[in-house]
Amino acid sequence: MIVVTRRARERLKECLVAHVVHPGLSLRLEAAACGTVGLVPGPKRDGDHVVVHEGHVVLLVGFPLSLFLDGLTLDCEETGEGARLSIRRAPR
Repeated sequence: MIVVTRRARERLKECLVAHVVHPGLSLRLEAAACGTVGLVPGPKRDGDHVVVHEGHVVLLVGFPLSLFLDGLTLDCEETGEGARLSIRRAPR
């Protein structure tokens, strides 16, 4: 299962409130081209890994993507361009 830091959950909630206007939709982490992942609005599906922050479902990760992300951490880092979400391997 992917670990989602508090900073990332806070940023996901901000994105959810700002960009997802339809009730029942949340942000989904989806596989994209070339081995990358991205966030898209979508409904909860059976088997999803659900991440909640302050009573809001802020992230859904479907099966089998959740298997590939097992042991990784989703975090939010400040950059010169603002806050950015990143996925990294947890330090050993």
